[in-house]
Amino acid sequence: MPTETDSHWSPANRRGWPLPAALSWVLLALLLTGLLWLVLIRGYADALARQAPERAIRLNPAQPVALAQLAGRALAEGETDRATGYAERAARASFFNGHALRVLGALAERRGDQNRALALMSAAATAQPRDTATQYWLALHAISNQDPDEAMARLDRVMRFEPAIVDELFPLLGTFASNPVGVRAVVPYLARRPDWRPRFMEHMLRQAELSVVIRLSKLLSNTDGPLTDDERAALTTALAGRRDWNGLRELAGPDAPLLRDGSLRGVAAGPMTSWRLDPVKGADVRLGPDGLRTYFYGRRVEAPALARQLLLLPPGQYELTGQVWLNHLQGPAGLAWVVRCEQPNGRLLASSESFAGESGWRGWLLSMTVPVGQCGGQWLSLEIPARIAAERELHGEAAFRDLAIRALQQAP
Repeated sequence: MPTETDSHWSPANRRGWPLPAALSWVLLALLLTGLLWLVLIRGYADALARQAPERAIRLNPAQPVALAQLAGRALAEGETDRATGYAERAARASFFNGHALRVLGALAERRGDQNRALALMSAAATAQPRDTATQYWLALHAISNQDPDEAMARLDRVMRFEPAIVDELFPLLGTFASNPVGVRAVVPYLARRPDWRPRFMEHMLRQAELSVVIRLSKLLSNTDGPLTDDERAALTTALAGRRDWNGLRELAGPDAPLLRDGSLRGVAAGPMTSWRLDPVKGADVRLGPDGLRTYFYGRRVEAPALARQLLLLPPGQYELTGQVWLNHLQGPAGLAWVVRCEQPNGRLLASSESFAGESGWRGWLLSMTVPVGQCGGQWLSLEIPARIAAERELHGEAAFRDLAIRALQQAP
């Protein structure tokens, strides 16, 4: 049994815990308080790292993001020593700090150490793949090494990670696409139909030679992402506007028909794909399942052509055939199918018989010769072959279908 003299039962200790246990709890509380304070301080430093890096490193001198931010600022201001110090401290604090590695790579490049710069930039890209500045540097390095595939892989990441700057990269991409070797690196990425493709194709039409755009379109035609209808229409319009008949033929391809939509049903739309119907006063003109139908009401028709299509016939001899139906079509001049050179001055190549009167469906034929030189494009038009304004009055109906052009002999 313990006695009154036992220290554990002394009067000083009877009212509480033993002294060693109480001290342990006090020390534990102090330790937890210190840890909590450290966590709060470090967390606040992390929060300040990007916006106020100076304050962040006062709270935590080893905060890697803040150090990298300061390194980048110093580099931009040309203070290479400060930049090196901050970047090295950031890299020691966090080896996978891509920003710090990029700054060290840029510093190595300034010193002329290209091998170390490439190694550091590659490490930065591995540590931080979404850092567009690093990816862009590696893209430029690949271009300097004539490695378009590697350059496009890097540029693709830049455009995916930071779409807001895509338009700024178009001149560089355009340079690639204008090169016979570089274009083959660009095509696979365009074939995926990225969001930036329509704007890039517009850029190419504005800035590049049309022959370059045609080559690009031909390469895309062999992928799962050929030209869209809008892209083809824009390219065709640009070529037609410059009267680049050879370019239009190349775009159409060797298997393109001499005449499109010969059924006159309006099965396609857009330049170089179907018929053009301009607004006509004094008549109704429609394409449909039964072909081209025209309705006249005894009024003067104010239109140079009721329907027309741009042809790309090479020099040679041809036959144009079709079917006509007439319902009491009356007028001094009737109707006729006419072929003219697009340039110069709409030179007349051939004109069909004048259609008037009454008839069921019957065939007709027009022979023509496309001369060599200055007739690379031709307009096939349904017109009123009037000599004076009074001959432009018609009454009745006419319909046409099954138009076809057959090459008899092409010039060498």
